Amino acid sequence: LAHSELPRIWATDDDGQAYEPHLYPIFLRLMEKFELSYQIMSDMPGESSMSSLIPLLLPHEPPENLPPWPKKPPEGQSQVEMIYRLDSVPAGIMSRFIVRTHRYTKNLHWRDGVMLEYQGHQARAELNPMLRELNLIVQGALPQNFVTILMHTIDAILARFEGLTIRRDIPCTCHWEHEK
Repeated sequence: LAHSELPRIWATDDDGQAYEPHLYPIFLRLMEKFELSYQIMSDMPGESSMSSLIPLLLPHEPPENLPPWPKKPPEGQSQVEMIYRLDSVPAGIMSRFIVRTHRYTKNLHWRDGVMLEYQGHQARAELNPMLRELNLIVQGALPQNFVTILMHTIDAILARFEGLTIRRDIPCTCHWEHEK
């Protein structure tokens, strides 16, 4: 969402009354408060943001430049994976996750997934709504810290949905030994 488009997007309300331009920042903050968007930082230090990302408007397909995830971690690194199996998929969980983790973004996101980075660690979170699974994978020298941050974020989002049944699985890494 380019902020230069706000006068066009928020020109009038349902009754045809013009929105005052001083309301645009308030509307943007409301979207951020309800985890619908976040402001994309300006490339120039000291300049204000000129756009916001709205995850619910991202394409369904992953970006073409999304690198394939390695079948096993590179030498000297380890991988931690967590699979959240849900009895139903609440609307907006991936959007909220993308908004809450935007400080780690690699600017590779799509409607049901995101690539993240923190202190040299790579992460991929992807929702498969058909299987009702949210898969979280982190690779790096010590991925436990980053995976803990991301798991707490997912858990906080899912805790908002009372009655949701969640099973957390950690896949066995023993298959990597046989692929050497």
